[in-house]
Amino acid sequence: MSVKQSLEKLKKVVTLCEQHGFAYQMPINPPESKPSISFGPLGSEFRRNIIRSWWRDVVTHQEHVFGVDSPFNSSHPEIMAETVAPLPQESAGSEESAPSLIDESFNHIQNLLPHYENVLSLSERRLPVGLAKVGCCHSKRTYDPDRFIYQHHAYSYFSLSFFCAPVDAAMWLNKWHRLRLQWWRKFCGKPSAFTSEDVKTEGSRQVFDIKYPFPWGEDVVERLTSDGGATMEQLNNNGRSSLKGKAGRKSVLPHLIRSVGHIEGGMLAYLLDAYNDAAVPTQAGKRKRQVLRLHYHLCPVKVAVVTMEPSDDVQQVSDYLAKEFRAADINIIQTTAALLKPFEKLDKMGVPYAILISEETTKSGVVKIRNRDTTLLQEVHISRVKQELQR
Repeated sequence: MSVKQSLEKLKKVVTLCEQHGFAYQMPINPPESKPSISFGPLGSEFRRNIIRSWWRDVVTHQEHVFGVDSPFNSSHPEIMAETVAPLPQESAGSEESAPSLIDESFNHIQNLLPHYENVLSLSERRLPVGLAKVGCCHSKRTYDPDRFIYQHHAYSYFSLSFFCAPVDAAMWLNKWHRLRLQWWRKFCGKPSAFTSEDVKTEGSRQVFDIKYPFPWGEDVVERLTSDGGATMEQLNNNGRSSLKGKAGRKSVLPHLIRSVGHIEGGMLAYLLDAYNDAAVPTQAGKRKRQVLRLHYHLCPVKVAVVTMEPSDDVQQVSDYLAKEFRAADINIIQTTAALLKPFEKLDKMGVPYAILISEETTKSGVVKIRNRDTTLLQEVHISRVKQELQR
């Protein structure tokens, strides 16, 4: 895809997001204030689904990682510098910016020390241990409307601080790099779009960048770093034994591995990957069908319950199914066929399944399930609908 085509695709994604409540730029009021992005119902749920999946992968499914929260200390200006590639006119790693980045990163870890000492106690002081958190902060970078939600004055991030024995630091860095790259790829229609080059060295740090090919070029969505123990040594300059953990029988000062991901950057990457407007044949000839082929686990709305006829009996069946899905924590919407033109709105919202309920359903108990990606209809008894969609 050419640069021109990529930029056109971005414009279409921005328009779709604004029309269907994913994200849009808020009016600037007063005029001297900074522009900001607001997330509507679909964008908020989409963002939450990304965070839930990250939390499940990094915290729930990991033996050594604990989740923490610091709602009153969530401004970390160094995160944007660590995760987002600099603009062409900026000089990365300049002598001016480097000390600021190191100091701010040091302060961030210093704020985590009470949590670190607590989880070290929970693990009987055995390494490794990790701290995961989700936060938001303000960026010093200029808002760029051509990059939509990727670059504006406020953004959110997820971060992992992993403390391990020095002898195992290289192994854990490579393991987390592999796990994080796999996580980004598993929700992508084209997994190879997310890439990561070989480890690079920046001063005393080893760095892995995970990138996505945005319309303006490859940019970073997550960065992993290992500082070779420099941060912990600096924190331990007063000889605090409380920072040391056990590696076998030895008491050692751990090395620190950090992973910081850009949530809005991930959102935009998945929206660009999912958007498709290929021409499809119709009775009147070919027409373009706009659809967001988002991964099921990231879709803000999983199921639409569609009543095909205005009938009290049909509506009761719709209400019953909606109640069943909500009880199973499946996000749904209820609508009527008259509003769908046909199903165009659901496709643009990225809804993977639509359940069609008609008068025939009230007699036979059979509904039709429409698949977003294939547009095919499958007949299923109402008692098996939930199991069919959860397979």
